[in-house]
Amino acid sequence: MSQITASDDAIMEDRNVRLDAGSWSMLSNTFFMVGALGLLLTVIGLFSATKHAAAGLHIGAMIAIGLGLGGMFFTLVFHLTNSGWSTTVRRQFENIVWCLPVGMIFAAISIGLNLYGGVGLASWKNQEVTQGGAEHLFHFKSSQFTWFADHWVLARLALYFVVWWFLRRMLWRHSTLQDENGDPALTSRVRFHSSYGMLLFAFTSTFFAFDWLMAVADYRFFSTMWGVYFFAGNLFSAVSLCILILAALGRAGKLRGLVTGEHLHDLSKLAFGFTVFWAYIAFSQYFLIWYANIPEETAFFIYRKEHWPLLTTTLVIGHFIIPFYILLWRPVRRSWVAMSFVALYLLVMHLLDIYWIVRPAVDLGSTAAHPTFDARSLAFEAAGIIGVLSVFMGVLVRRIAAGPLVPIKDPRLAEALRHKNFV
Repeated sequence: MSQITASDDAIMEDRNVRLDAGSWSMLSNTFFMVGALGLLLTVIGLFSATKHAAAGLHIGAMIAIGLGLGGMFFTLVFHLTNSGWSTTVRRQFENIVWCLPVGMIFAAISIGLNLYGGVGLASWKNQEVTQGGAEHLFHFKSSQFTWFADHWVLARLALYFVVWWFLRRMLWRHSTLQDENGDPALTSRVRFHSSYGMLLFAFTSTFFAFDWLMAVADYRFFSTMWGVYFFAGNLFSAVSLCILILAALGRAGKLRGLVTGEHLHDLSKLAFGFTVFWAYIAFSQYFLIWYANIPEETAFFIYRKEHWPLLTTTLVIGHFIIPFYILLWRPVRRSWVAMSFVALYLLVMHLLDIYWIVRPAVDLGSTAAHPTFDARSLAFEAAGIIGVLSVFMGVLVRRIAAGPLVPIKDPRLAEALRHKNFV
């Protein structure tokens, strides 16, 4: 293992690995103000355009949770593989994971509104869909000991949140404790915890996606690939957010010599790989459902193709074809400016993907021939999404500014400083 040398000491000075006190406070305050305004409009919308406001809130919560889970996956993987090159970028993934409770809180609010607030966004709580409980599938799935019984839904949600809280605390505690005492044994210990942590992560994120994306969209729809679909979107969105954070820190004059074009190239390859992976899963899921031709499965896609054709086409082209072509180019993958734009674009595509999943539930079961589109409804949907994500970003900016920007005493730090890319 490489050792830190005297020439590396200058790189590790506080002025390079910490933000100046109060330097990003205006940015975080701006995010909080925008978030407060968005959430205020969402509350107003819940009284006048209930389902639209609830949809915006739910979409925002799902994206925030997805970002946190994506960051958690990469942090677990970096520890499991004993990844040296990732040491200097890992702290920003940890910061994203640290903000996961923001998404959990808003998800709990959204879920509470769906279960007990009478908003009717969740399809199994929508009487127009369940036909007053007369439908056999609804009756079977919502009886006392089956999937959609309220107590069973809440028990699963509590389990997801407890597991995520434990994994978040474990990852953060080991990393920051090592910042203080430099104990190399903590590296081995967190690697051990990451082994079973990855299994817990896989099961909880998959079943959470079944409950609060797939079933919200339409409880009659089912896909065993859905958890992987949610997982794939979370991964490239978390990488994109990390790239934006590191680019902003670089513009602020931080992490010189710690995060280089070599690290950016690896992060860009991860973004490229998981963009392709998302497309592979999305197409495979669609293709399997298409040729099986089971009504409960095909209805999900037919509704979106018929009533949301522009958004559906946008996801095919904009979520895969465009970024695939752009990220093929090595100069793009090694340019902070170019990758900042690409990362922002990918985050917008991820938002549209979650919107495409959840928003049609507003009109599910409606007798209207077409979905309801008007400026007022769209404003309330946008308010919920922007409100949640702005609060998430405000908390994230505060977290980044509160401590070291890299794990300053990780034993693999020297390896990260000398990282080179040959492909």
